Amino acid sequence: MIATRNIQFAYNPATTFRFPDLNCAAGETLLMTGASGTGKTTLLHLLAGLLPPTAGTISVRDTDLARFSGRRLDRFRGQHIGVVFQQAHFVAALSVLDNLVLASWLAQGKKDPARAKMLLAQLGLADQAHKKPAQLSIGQQQRASIARAVVNHPQLLLADEPTSSLDDANALLVANLLQSQARQAGAALIIVTHDQRLKQLFTQTLDLT
Repeated sequence: MIATRNIQFAYNPATTFRFPDLNCAAGETLLMTGASGTGKTTLLHLLAGLLPPTAGTISVRDTDLARFSGRRLDRFRGQHIGVVFQQAHFVAALSVLDNLVLASWLAQGKKDPARAKMLLAQLGLADQAHKKPAQLSIGQQQRASIARAVVNHPQLLLADEPTSSLDDANALLVANLLQSQARQAGAALIIVTHDQRLKQLFTQTLDLT
């Protein structure tokens, strides 16, 4: 589903990251770990097509992301890649439900409120659908982020430190939700984290240290 080869990225001439190759097939989960400053979030942004590598290739669904730019890349990302960011980045003026509907409209050109409602119900958020994101707890926002990330049936699901601000019970809940939603979508799941608790749950890891 996703494969990289010889990926490098430089913010400036003094800071160059060189990342190990990775492969993650549909239905697999890969945990990317490493100390702060090793480029975990940078690599996730590269995999999502949010940053262009300075060298190397990134292929999603056997498609080199370098083939796309601008709106074409945005559309490909919206249709095939779901991202759960550390910060939710919801549209504050819209309800939780409308944030999910907006995500489907931007990627697919059509609204899918039925799927958005189904996902919120699956994640225990049916009664929060018409609230503004700021009215949700941190754990609820994280679940809503997962719903938004999978609303377009992505083949690749990326999560950046999804449990860092959660207690043990909610960390386990979110980890299980990510994996179950990825399985339902038939997606490859890559989780970027320094959370030691997740190492007990996932056996396939890539250490960037």
